[in-house]
Amino acid sequence: MAERSPADAASPTAVAADRIQGFYINLDRSIDRRRAIEAQIETLGIGHVYKRFPAVDGSKLAPIGRMKPGEVGIFRSHHDVLAGARKGGKFIHVLEDDSLLSEFMLPAIGLALGRGMFDRFDVIFTDIGGIDDFRIVRDLKHRYDEIVPFRGEKAFYDKLQLIDLARFNFAAMSSYVVSPAGADRLLAIYGKEAKRGLNMPVDLVVKREVREGRLRAACFFPFLTSINLGVAATTSGRTVHDSFLMMALLRYSFFVNRDLDGAAGKALAEVMAQTKPGAGDRHHEFIMTIMSYVLSKEFKPF
Repeated sequence: MAERSPADAASPTAVAADRIQGFYINLDRSIDRRRAIEAQIETLGIGHVYKRFPAVDGSKLAPIGRMKPGEVGIFRSHHDVLAGARKGGKFIHVLEDDSLLSEFMLPAIGLALGRGMFDRFDVIFTDIGGIDDFRIVRDLKHRYDEIVPFRGEKAFYDKLQLIDLARFNFAAMSSYVVSPAGADRLLAIYGKEAKRGLNMPVDLVVKREVREGRLRAACFFPFLTSINLGVAATTSGRTVHDSFLMMALLRYSFFVNRDLDGAAGKALAEVMAQTKPGAGDRHHEFIMTIMSYVLSKEFKPF
């Protein structure tokens, strides 16, 4: 984030607090999630910036098109929070209630605002999921290793990167900042999608629009937020499928404040203890050895 302007003289946190309105989407019945994210907001001292937005309860809706009731509820929630907040004329930061926040989140948003990054992008995510390209995983790992050692220094914010998502495979809408013009674009996109019959979850709609050039999006890297693994570990009282958890763990591994030996390491060990992927499969082992080399510094992209 090397671009600068006179606004850099102001505190980035103060810039963000003055120029954005923040919301966390939360179902009335999801009391534990509300408590978890409110505790984080209180600890970070940003309660004056963020407030609760009541989510649309998908369990009370009928399916529409190919969308399940829960997906319809999520779609409508992301639409409604922008529709209501747009009247304020500020930048809008939307969080889902299973987000894990960091102390770097608000200052980085303030820097992006002060340095005019929203002249280039309609939406800036603070983290994303759906990363399934091994070449990208390798690239992100090396970027992370180069940036995070500066986390406790001023230089961290200059080394912090914005990844243009135009050709990036991504998903998730758990944390993103939208400019006023970007909010208008998103609302127009959501309106057109609703007229088509809502056949695609909101995150996939946004990804499609970004890849087809109708929406400009980027993501901070390393990720300034992630999935709160303790909250996201269950859905409606049921354990989330291990495949989802493993992708969430991969995403969490690029979080600026990750702890690979804590809850994340325990969750990974528990999943792996229950399954032996590729056991006895020589081809599987062969591929995994190659992937290990590709992740190493010895591998040279060509």
